[in-house]
Amino acid sequence: MANEPSLIRILLLEDEAFIRNTIRRMLRNFRNLDVLEGCDGTEGLRLLDETGPFDLMLCDVQMAPMDGLTFVRTVRGIADPLRSAIPAVMLTAASDMETVRSVSTLGACGYLLKPISYKALADRMAQALRNGPTPAKQLAGKL
Repeated sequence: MANEPSLIRILLLEDEAFIRNTIRRMLRNFRNLDVLEGCDGTEGLRLLDETGPFDLMLCDVQMAPMDGLTFVRTVRGIADPLRSAIPAVMLTAASDMETVRSVSTLGACGYLLKPISYKALADRMAQALRNGPTPAKQLAGKL
């Protein structure tokens, strides 16, 4: 099922199990999603390497051992454009200007402040897919 072209493949990285489970439950309300989960950037890189590119990444900013900013920076440095250009939406409880600047500098499609609402998640995901690479743009209407 993970390789069906009609599915939107999402990588969800969040170290706090409660928040990851809450987001997973929200994502179940969308059509056509295939969601893989990890608890830090190291696991995200492994999933990206083992399962191929994703259409969208939802990534917590503060995780250990590899935080979300380092993860996205590492993904952006991958030579394969199908992997390096994956739209990323950052998840954070921090709204300070330094965090906002860091997210913007990475080329992320934005961020969501925790606690995350269903509407904010849906809106940000659709926006990220519309503004992503051409194949991702075609998926935006499937949410």
